[in-house]
Amino acid sequence: MDRKRLTTEVAVSLAVVLVVGCIAFVSVQRTSELSRQVVCIENLREIAEGLAKYYTTFHKYPDDSPVSELRKELIPFTRNASVFKCPNDQEGGLDSYQKFYVRRPSTGEPDREDYVIGCPRHRGNAATTNLFSGVQVRVDRIAGVRWTCGDVKLGHEVAGGTLALADGSELALVGQHRVAVIQSFHQPSGALYSVVRVLPGRFGTVVVNVKPGGRLELLTPAAIIATLGTQFEVTTTLDGGTVVEVHNGSVRVQSLSGKTVVLRGGNKAKIEGSLPGAARPNESAGLIRDMGPDGAVELTGLQTIP
Repeated sequence: MDRKRLTTEVAVSLAVVLVVGCIAFVSVQRTSELSRQVVCIENLREIAEGLAKYYTTFHKYPDDSPVSELRKELIPFTRNASVFKCPNDQEGGLDSYQKFYVRRPSTGEPDREDYVIGCPRHRGNAATTNLFSGVQVRVDRIAGVRWTCGDVKLGHEVAGGTLALADGSELALVGQHRVAVIQSFHQPSGALYSVVRVLPGRFGTVVVNVKPGGRLELLTPAAIIATLGTQFEVTTTLDGGTVVEVHNGSVRVQSLSGKTVVLRGGNKAKIEGSLPGAARPNESAGLIRDMGPDGAVELTGLQTIP
């Protein structure tokens, strides 16, 4: 009887030790993940200081094209080159943030620029740290993105097929386009915010259907198209330009030079661009032209095509 009781007590003790050990292991893992997230947040704050110094010097932010090197541009303006590497980044390379960096003309102040940088590598790829124009660093919950061939990780490139966002919005890729989903996360309000980049060097059409309430930004080599709940098409052309045609709802179109218009259902406009590495840049790059029945009329300022 005593032997059975002793065996039972030993088994119970081992079970308790095992449970406590598992709890301690999970706690250590969670603490370790939080510490890596804190390092990433501090990295972004240091990068924000570097961007502010860069802007003071050059009156613009570094280029955000896929072939640019944010780290190389900012090293002279930061105290430590290691701030460009997130501790959760297992992909190799020296810059964890370049592919998630987006520069844009400011919508609030003429002749100013804004930017956003993210890092979607936290809490088991379920959370992203985001820096918004040096104002704040925030941790947001990542929303899943589905592609015709399976799930898509943020930052990865796809070609052809259809991208489906968490709120039911869809982007159908037609032609030779390759795109990368830069961000897709739930804002504190619960609304979805997604950024998709059309990579340079290819041409084709993206047919977009955005559900009301969601915010989607489509980046092309010539423009930033921000949706206000709508159906529209974006075509990149052989001359480096972008054509936007709105079927329903409205979109805000910004050329990379800062010109902005709002297009509504039935409107079509072309943003002039330049081919990367062209010997002679297109002098009309950045112009937004109305492609309606009255011809290609230049549009200037913030306005709605009637």
